[in-house]
Amino acid sequence: VAFAARNLKGMESRGCQLAPLTITFNDRMTLQLGDLTVRLLHFGRAHSTGDIFLHIPEEGLLFTGDLFLDQKWLPLFAGLRTLEIPRWIEVLNDVLQPESAVRTVIPGHIGTWPREKLALWRDYIVQLWQAVQVAVKEGKTLEEFVRQYPLPTSCMYLRDLGHTKERLQRFHEGNIRAFWRQLVPSPLQEIEMAIQQGGADAAEKRFQEIQARAKGVSFDEKEMNRYGYELLTSGKLPE
Repeated sequence: VAFAARNLKGMESRGCQLAPLTITFNDRMTLQLGDLTVRLLHFGRAHSTGDIFLHIPEEGLLFTGDLFLDQKWLPLFAGLRTLEIPRWIEVLNDVLQPESAVRTVIPGHIGTWPREKLALWRDYIVQLWQAVQVAVKEGKTLEEFVRQYPLPTSCMYLRDLGHTKERLQRFHEGNIRAFWRQLVPSPLQEIEMAIQQGGADAAEKRFQEIQARAKGVSFDEKEMNRYGYELLTSGKLPE
C-alpha cells in the first residue's frame, strides 16, 4: 500500500490527473473502438487475481501479459495458491479456435509468439491437469507422480532459449505441485488455521500432529517459505 501511495504521489507531482475506474467487468467484455474490436477475457486466478487477455480480432493479435513468456522467464500461470485451471482452459480454447483469427501472441516481455506456441502451452496445461486428476483418483502420492510425469518433449525448446535442465525441472515440478494442491488440500491450510486460532504455539503443535498422522503428508517448501514471508511482512514474527 505504501509503495502504491508513493507511485500515486509521484504521478500527481508530474501533473497527472488521477481518475477512478468507471468500467469494470468480471468475466468478458467487448469494446468497440471505431474500426477495432477489443475483447477482454478474464483468465482466472493464475499469476495474479486480475490476469486479462486482450484480443483484437481485426489485427489477429492477442496480448497475454505475464502469463505466457519464455525468454529470460518461464510461463507464470501458476503463481497463486488457489488457481482456476478449468477457466484457463476455457479461455485458451476460446482464443485459439479458428474463428478467433489469432496469428500473433504478445507476451509481457521480449519477443512475440506465433499462435502455435500458445497452443503448445494450452496442451501442456490440459494434459497436466488431466494427468493430476487421474493420479489423485488412483491414490498416488504427489512424490510418486512427480517422478512419473516428466516435462513433455514439446517444451524442450526452452533449452535453446538458455534455460538449464535444472531450472526446467524446478519449473515443471512447481506446476505439478500447484495443480496437485487444487485437488488435495495442503497441510499448510491446517497450519494457517492453527495460527489464526492460537498463534505460533498452536501451529507448532498442529505441525507435529500432521507429521505423526501420515507418512504420505508432504509439505511444499516453497509454499511454506512464501507463507513465512506473508507472516513476516504482517509483523507476525513468532509465527
